[in-house]
Amino acid sequence: RHEYADFELDGEVDNYAGYLTALRDHFVSQPLVVLETGVPSSIGSAHRGPLGRDQGGHTEVEAMTIMRDLVDIAERVDVAGAFLFEWADEWFKLTWNTRDLERPADRRPLWHNAMTNESYFGLLAVEPGGEGRVVTIDGSGDGFNRDNSQVIHEGAAPITEVRAIHDAERLFLRVLTRGEPWQSTEGLTVTFDAVDGGGGALPDTATDVPAADVALRLADGEAHLLRRASLDPNLHVYGRAHGELEFDERDLAPGSGVWEPVRQVVNRPLTVPTTGEAQPIEWHDLNPLRRGTTDPTSPDFDPHATWAAGDGVIELALPWGMLGFADPSSRQFLVPADTAGEFDTETVERLGISVVVGDGPRLDTAGYAWEQWQSVAWHERPKRGLGELVADLRSRAVPAG
Repeated sequence: RHEYADFELDGEVDNYAGYLTALRDHFVSQPLVVLETGVPSSIGSAHRGPLGRDQGGHTEVEAMTIMRDLVDIAERVDVAGAFLFEWADEWFKLTWNTRDLERPADRRPLWHNAMTNESYFGLLAVEPGGEGRVVTIDGSGDGFNRDNSQVIHEGAAPITEVRAIHDAERLFLRVLTRGEPWQSTEGLTVTFDAVDGGGGALPDTATDVPAADVALRLADGEAHLLRRASLDPNLHVYGRAHGELEFDERDLAPGSGVWEPVRQVVNRPLTVPTTGEAQPIEWHDLNPLRRGTTDPTSPDFDPHATWAAGDGVIELALPWGMLGFADPSSRQFLVPADTAGEFDTETVERLGISVVVGDGPRLDTAGYAWEQWQSVAWHERPKRGLGELVADLRSRAVPAG
């Protein structure tokens, strides 16, 4: 409401403070307790929020800082109390812009979809692996060894080795190269082929990938993830089914050679009731992918990091949902159904993986196959910034007596 957007708390506009104040004044004869407040630390997002309080896309430190602010606001507007949402990440949770992309739905608890914001609200991270993540990426390449990964290619330069491994959240790759092609304009491309159809020249390059569903392009120190348009759920749902997104029908044909950036819709087009203003579709952009380390003991730890690189080594940690999997635990890949806006899945027996350096020849690896899983091992980790949040809450405690 308009009065929330313009509400000021101690001279600063804050719509959340306005909302809580309106609730407090409405229930003036009884105490008001906020039962859920918080933001998630997911890579994906479900909605944008005022003042940067989006429903996803936050690092762990950012999420904890926002939670501290929300508790502070609740105290300053004098409500009776507030509960932070929530204690630990819940893998089974769903949200509107990924719910239909996770199939079969009853297997949702068997994998952690980094695109689903609702499953990353916890103060504690719940991560795959009973003793920790299967691999930590940091650019050194040291986390990949014969005991925890498969060699899917060995050969001569420029690509001397490719290793693969996975957990219930991500697919991990290590590519050993000659030099550092990811820093050059020519770049390096890694492609993934799960189902029939697709491929074509990648945008702004001469790199042709005739059999690929998803392509990761590393060049000029950045990484971008693309999906072939014929598999893009955004075009099928918000374009073909609902007419809310401009598209060319020819792009949706398998083998069209058209590519789309991997991204999420966080708000469908709407008309503001009070002004009649038309608001276009809103996106949560995932490109460029975050480079960093997933080592939680490092001061540079970034839980959103999907790639790291060093001298002659590239490490990838790609969430299954970003690669287009509907359920990696049963090897189901998302494909459009014949009905507009609906989806089916196809079983992936072996994920094709290829690497191209610059405009050179395509190197096809042996691909990667894994056993379906029916249970998961997991561990808990206090999220980065939790200590500061706890200290802040303790400082607000009312002394006994």
